[in-house]
Amino acid sequence: MHRVNDNEITVLDMFSGAGGLSEGFFRKGFKFIAHIEKDEYASKTLETRALYHSLKKNNMLDKYYEYLEGEISSDQLFDESEEFSKEISSGVFNIEISEETEKPLITQIQERMTEHDIQKIDVMIGGPPCQAYSIVGRSRKRMNEDPRNYLYQHYISFLKAFKPDLFIFENVPGIFTARNGTIFNDMIEGIKKMGYVTEHKILDAADFFVLQKRKRVVLMGWISGNGYKYPDFTREQHSYNVGNLLEDLPPLQLGAGCDGVQDYIRTFNRYLKESKIHT
Repeated sequence: MHRVNDNEITVLDMFSGAGGLSEGFFRKGFKFIAHIEKDEYASKTLETRALYHSLKKNNMLDKYYEYLEGEISSDQLFDESEEFSKEISSGVFNIEISEETEKPLITQIQERMTEHDIQKIDVMIGGPPCQAYSIVGRSRKRMNEDPRNYLYQHYISFLKAFKPDLFIFENVPGIFTARNGTIFNDMIEGIKKMGYVTEHKILDAADFFVLQKRKRVVLMGWISGNGYKYPDFTREQHSYNVGNLLEDLPPLQLGAGCDGVQDYIRTFNRYLKESKIHT
């Protein structure tokens, strides 16, 4: 893989949402070249979280804590952290991927790579909105009428354009049976024609210390012959529930809540300590 320096691997993040899939890559020090997300509020959340990681990396989190505690606004946070925030914001493309925007987006990202002297995208991640593939989503709208069915084709187009060494595609298990399985099969065939080896598993967030049973298909692909393989994951055994997550917060009576930072009644709760989410 091409590294910007000894510690950074380049990533293209598609259908980013608020950054749920992106977060793990942030924490491991990957270098994001671009994020693409059509929702304005999700894009802003993603920008803010990206700024958090930049400030943390440079030992400047005091400014972020001022924002969390309501001492400065979001705009002030970005203005006062301009040395990082300007670059972050320029890398978040708040736009819908469609037939009209696909080629211009690819060109813009290529220009961004040239500007930053980036030769290659190492990893591509993302998953189109899952409503069209979920069982509940299908019951609300006929599958053939929902254009989100075909967003995976844009994912394939970006694979062709950037040829990353590795990609990760995430979606709901319902994608296996969408349109009688033709969508998933068509996607796999299209990817294999580009020289990728693919493997997929259904992973449950509860097995990774998340307090929610949330099953998702995680498809991985890599260029044939590079020696990669799908990782083996160890299931996390625990008995925590949502109540354990909230045990360090004070009990509230109806109407007693308020905006802003709340006072904790004790230090990090047991769940956060063991999961290390607070780090």
